[in-house]
Amino acid sequence: ILINSSSDFIVAIDCEYRFIAFNAAYHCEFKKVFGTDINLGMSMSEALAHLPDEQTKLLALWGKALKGQNQVIEAEFGDPKRTRNIYEIRLNSMRNDHGDIIGASLIAQDINCRKTIERNFIQLNETLAQHVEAQTQQLNEQTLITKTITDNT
Repeated sequence: ILINSSSDFIVAIDCEYRFIAFNAAYHCEFKKVFGTDINLGMSMSEALAHLPDEQTKLLALWGKALKGQNQVIEAEFGDPKRTRNIYEIRLNSMRNDHGDIIGASLIAQDINCRKTIERNFIQLNETLAQHVEAQTQQLNEQTLITKTITDNT
């Protein structure tokens, strides 16, 4: 119940890259962006077999977590023929009581809107800087003309 109440995408895999838990949001997002209807016990490799580039990227990310390397990244994923989204992803290894790695978990958020706003903000700042530069140059030219007229009178 707890993970299904979250709009974040939450999933866990075992050391053989098989899905051992995921929430409804992750299930729907996976199907939307990769076109595969996943189920518990299915291997991630199998779920992404039709998208070898995405398979390679995701297995490499999960592999780091399965080696104990926790990470927070921003990355773009998805089937180019369907949709691609940018996500903020938190990957963590899962350990048993003895400290042995038994799997990995992922919590992700779709950050497309945030990235669009950031790109628009950067573009607006660049446009503003160009306008300020043009206005400054125009003001400097007017100041020079005024000084020249004042000096000649």
